[in-house]
Amino acid sequence: MPHVAKLAAILLLVALAGCATPTPYQPAGPDGRDGYTVQRIETNRFRISFSGNSLTTRQMVDTDLLYLAAEVTLQNGYDYFLASDRSTDKSTSYQTTSTVPFAYAAGPYRHGYPGVIGGSDLTTPITEYDAAAEIIAFKGTKPAADPQAYDARDVSTQLGPAILRPATPAS
Repeated sequence: MPHVAKLAAILLLVALAGCATPTPYQPAGPDGRDGYTVQRIETNRFRISFSGNSLTTRQMVDTDLLYLAAEVTLQNGYDYFLASDRSTDKSTSYQTTSTVPFAYAAGPYRHGYPGVIGGSDLTTPITEYDAAAEIIAFKGTKPAADPQAYDARDVSTQLGPAILRPATPAS
């Protein structure tokens, strides 16, 4: 019977995961999580970040950060940007889920008396990625010799199709 309880817990987690989605490209919530933040530091310098949930891969977080850098650059009237102090951090926590206790009859308790009551625990690692950078935005043509320089329009065009947008409510 313990196997039945463990299987039920696994099926519940799979069902719940089926309802969840990776963090879409959206402003972060009030807690600064699950989305992007932008802070202007100087006229042409910005601190940006993107925080994903446990279903958002490292590649998605990095892609969203670069796309955000391009978007901020273009929205502020600039053409290209330099990224500095760029980092991606991984944090892993563990969630333990206890299964619903179960009862079954055994031995002399077969006739309506409670049998063994128990359950089991399932521990699951939860990994989330956060990416951050400072960008400096410039007008004009991107310097071809600088590998840290990104053409904002080109980045936006190339990465735009890979960006997961928030679901629009049905009308």
